[in-house]
Amino acid sequence: MSYQPIKWSTGLVPLAVLWVLGTVGAENDTGKALSSRVQAAIDQDVENPRAVASGRDVALYGQAFTHANLQTAVDKALAAPLAWKARRRLVGLPA
Repeated sequence: MSYQPIKWSTGLVPLAVLWVLGTVGAENDTGKALSSRVQAAIDQDVENPRAVASGRDVALYGQAFTHANLQTAVDKALAAPLAWKARRRLVGLPA
């Protein structure tokens, strides 16, 4: 059996394409699932909640009545499965 890199190396191109498509698809699905989980979790603490996931990082948007509600929303976002970091873009409403 002789060494023929041309035959096996042509199979690397389709393999690389499949790997890229699988990675991008999985990342999009993970981000959407994480956004919906976090948004559902912070719904009770924040008015007009919106959660945007980029990979496993989450940005929170909305308005809260107290600082305790702000902190609770961030804590709930971090408690969601797959979340690594939560950025807060929440605004406290004036009393």
